[in-house]
Amino acid sequence: MIRNNANLSGTIPDSIGHLVELRQLGLYNNSLTGSLPNGIYSLTHLRYLNLSGNHLSGPLSNKFDHLTNLEKLMLDNNRLTGSLVPLPLRNTKVKVLSLSRNMFRSFIDPNIRYLSSLEYLYLDDNEFEGVIPIELGFIQQLKSLSLSSNNFSGLLPTTLGNLTNLEYLNLAANKFEGQLPKELFGKLEALRTLHLDDNDFTGEIYDQTNRLSYIGKCTSFHHSLH
Repeated sequence: MIRNNANLSGTIPDSIGHLVELRQLGLYNNSLTGSLPNGIYSLTHLRYLNLSGNHLSGPLSNKFDHLTNLEKLMLDNNRLTGSLVPLPLRNTKVKVLSLSRNMFRSFIDPNIRYLSSLEYLYLDDNEFEGVIPIELGFIQQLKSLSLSSNNFSGLLPTTLGNLTNLEYLNLAANKFEGQLPKELFGKLEALRTLHLDDNDFTGEIYDQTNRLSYIGKCTSFHHSLH
C-alpha cells in the first residue's frame, strides 16, 4: 500500500495490522502524527516501510524484531525520540535504515554488528553521542554511512577500514578528534565521497589514486592528497 504525498493526517490506526499479507507500506510526506501503532509489528511479510516526512513521535519499539522480512526501513524527518539501545531490528534482513532528522539520543549499540545485511545507514541530524563502536566496522556490506550533525566524539576506530564496499562516508559536524589513522582510508578502496568537516581531526589523508570526489573542509585539519 503506497499513499505518499496524499495529505493524510491523524494517527496510523492499529487496525493496519489486519493487512497481514502486506509487503510494502509507504506513507511518506504526509501529516501523520502520534506513535507507531502496535499493529505494524503484526505485518510479518513486510519488506518495505517508509513513513518519512511526517510528524510521528515516540521511541522505536523492540517489536521491530518481529518483522523478520523487513529490508528497507525509512523513518527520517519525523519527531522520533529515545534510545536505540538495545538495538531493534536484530532479527531482520534490513539493508536500508534511515533515521535521519529525528531526535534520537543515545550511543550506537555495539550489537549493530548483527545487522549483517545492512548496506545503507543514515543517522544524521539527531542527538547521538559517544564513540563509534568498533563493531560498526564488522558490517562489511555497508556502502553508505552518514553520521553527520550529531554529538559523536573520540577517535575513529581502525575497524572502519574493514568496510571495503563503502562508497560514501559523512562524519561532518560532530566532535571527533585526534589523529586520523593513516591506514584507514587506504583500505577503503571503494570510497568516493568523504565529509569530515567541522570536527577536530589532525593528520593527513592519502589518496594515491585520486578517487575521492569530495573532501570536506575540516576544522583544525590538514589534508594532503598524493
